[in-house]
Amino acid sequence: MSQFYNPKCIYHIFSDFCLEEFDQVPVLIPNRTKNSHTICILAGNIGHPKNANYWDLLDQCNRYFDTTLVIMGEFECKGSTISYTSDFLTSEIEKKFRNIFFLNNEGCKLRDGTIAIGSPHWSSKSYFPSIGGFTSNVARSAERVSSNVIKEGLRLASINGTNDIENKPKLLFITSCPPVFSEKELFNWPKSIWIHGTNGLNGSKFVNKVQLLSNQFTFFGDKHRSFNPNFAFVL
Repeated sequence: MSQFYNPKCIYHIFSDFCLEEFDQVPVLIPNRTKNSHTICILAGNIGHPKNANYWDLLDQCNRYFDTTLVIMGEFECKGSTISYTSDFLTSEIEKKFRNIFFLNNEGCKLRDGTIAIGSPHWSSKSYFPSIGGFTSNVARSAERVSSNVIKEGLRLASINGTNDIENKPKLLFITSCPPVFSEKELFNWPKSIWIHGTNGLNGSKFVNKVQLLSNQFTFFGDKHRSFNPNFAFVL
């Protein structure tokens, strides 16, 4: 077994809690096995960082999960700028928590060798969530972001990887909106997972070799009927 594929890391993904619209913070309990390392991924639109319940949820994740990765979505930036929100979250999370990491167009290497890259990745223009796709204008905007995220992931993986195809690290992309695929190079990577929220489509599907995963708590102000508080997977 290669050094990159450690089955003891258990990943949990959540997004779109939109806590400013709900009074109660959801309870997130990790699926844990002996000697496992639990990783929580909050894929944007969690809530507004000026509200106490945003930090209540992060505090819960800090207590129950070994590692938590956070990105921001559109909800986090309401009434502010992207740069201010990013700087604020970076500073506050670093001060408050040891095991929570805010990713804004950057990556990190996880315990099992997986390369995780996080980016907000959304557009202010409308899209069609019912079919999970974008209008042509938004597609062009999202494609540029997808391309940048993919390039950063491939760069980090090349630094941390090997020339052996089978032993290359897995890539884990985390964005608020679904990706628009235009980079053929990504399809040749042995294993890539893209975690997203926003579009109202929960579950798993494949685009060539890339697996898309989503577990959204809300959709247009209502609790998503397919949200799974125990959703977890192993890489």
